[in-house]
Amino acid sequence: AHMEVLFKFMLKYLNLTYEALKEDIATTKSGSKEKYALVDTCLDCITNYVDWININYVLSHNYYLINTLLELLKLGEENREEQDMLCITASKCLIQLLNRKGKPEERQPLLGLFNDFCIKQIFSCKKTSLGKSNGSNSSNSHMNISYLVQIWIGMGMQLSALWTTTEFERPAQLSIYLSAISEFTISENKVYSYEALQLWNSLLNNKFIMHDETIKEFLINLAANLPNTHLLFRITSKNMINIMTSMLNNEEFDSDEEEIQKFFQKYANELASFLKKSAGMYLQPYLSTAFEWTMKILADTDKFNAQTKLDSASYDSSSYLYLNWDALLYLWSNLMQTVNKMIIIILFFYQY
Repeated sequence: AHMEVLFKFMLKYLNLTYEALKEDIATTKSGSKEKYALVDTCLDCITNYVDWININYVLSHNYYLINTLLELLKLGEENREEQDMLCITASKCLIQLLNRKGKPEERQPLLGLFNDFCIKQIFSCKKTSLGKSNGSNSSNSHMNISYLVQIWIGMGMQLSALWTTTEFERPAQLSIYLSAISEFTISENKVYSYEALQLWNSLLNNKFIMHDETIKEFLINLAANLPNTHLLFRITSKNMINIMTSMLNNEEFDSDEEEIQKFFQKYANELASFLKKSAGMYLQPYLSTAFEWTMKILADTDKFNAQTKLDSASYDSSSYLYLNWDALLYLWSNLMQTVNKMIIIILFFYQY
């Protein structure tokens, strides 16, 4: 009873401070730093409770907290530091909510974030943040998109945990959601890609999700477009450390090379797991892509050798041919492991 009273007080305080901020923004076009700080402090306090307090308190007052968090995410569309920071605080609160554990019936309401309104709100924020982060050195811009990635991943992890029967009502906006996850998967930013790959592996471990027609469509499309994505590139190449260091501005990792190498090893393992699982389900599209890609790079290699009049080309580790052969070797290695596993299973059943 005391927790209910306390949480109602925090929601009331959030409402008062946020309404005051909106009124200030409407009047001054920007809003005072003090009012931003009040809303930020209130949200920060609520964040400490949302992952364990009774879910009914969180959803009270007609989902006021969730609606407010989604509204605050939109503040990231502006370029003011106070708005960026409030957007980040709202993102942290939503992430914490999506990290809830416990009984399925208590977490079921979180799937409401897959409804039409919520998914479009978050999708809109994703596009805006990606646009702002491109070519920007602002740490807040990169943090905004990083937290939004975690929101999308958190939604998917809840979906994976709760989709446990054939009678489960799949989200109507699953296709829009997966398009965002696919975009993160093939992102040049390996941190976003790594988190998306973890989600894919969780989804593909779920026997009720793995054969869903929408999932199948995205996996086959991804297989067909592998050569045109960043997914398989710069995983094992010699210059990956320099690429990683400049791309992340040393914010996600310590500056030492060992930390970055550990990340790339985890990334490679997660990617290998994803390739084996998806290729095990839809082998033909992966083999077709690998074969066509190999034929193209062989032709490009012959052309290069003819132009340079060399019997064998020497490639720089950042060159087009080096990167493509590096990616192809990684792809074929994982596909062959998948094929060998299938052959062993077939021989086992044939024998018995």
